[in-house]
Amino acid sequence: MEKRSEEGALAAPGQPLLVVETLDDLKAIVEVPEADINRFATGDSATIEVGAAGNVQRRGVVTQINPAGNYASRQFEVQVRLPRDGTSGLKSGMYAQVLYPADAERALTVPAQALVTRGQLTGLFAIEDSTALLRWIRTGQRHGDRVEVLSGLRPGDRYIADASRRILDGQPVRPQ
Repeated sequence: MEKRSEEGALAAPGQPLLVVETLDDLKAIVEVPEADINRFATGDSATIEVGAAGNVQRRGVVTQINPAGNYASRQFEVQVRLPRDGTSGLKSGMYAQVLYPADAERALTVPAQALVTRGQLTGLFAIEDSTALLRWIRTGQRHGDRVEVLSGLRPGDRYIADASRRILDGQPVRPQ
């Protein structure tokens, strides 16, 4: 219990006068981006990791999802409750991360040797009508010898897999 005001003191709007903590379950409150909020449902299981407690991971249950997001940050508040046990080192007020499995997304990747770098731009030579056309792309993570393509290339588009040889924009090519 924490008392934040004394008799005769002026109360500030929105500030608590008294804080009471129970010894029941712990609650983690996390802000979730709008793109991910539909991955959560009340009653779902979630993993909570607390770095200050030695990266301890505990399973919790989603108990509340705020239906209205913050209009400025486009984030939604999700509450995850987990039972308190005296052995894990978890304490009220510690920062926690709520881990949840990501959907298995199929990433579009290309071989790293297909990429062409000019200054800060990255591209590759796409093949259109038997012609090599330099197309600027936005890349993501690197997975071994392959690089994720976030934009600028669609699944099924043909491209030159090895751009180590000198290729000119508009050069005729013979696809193999």
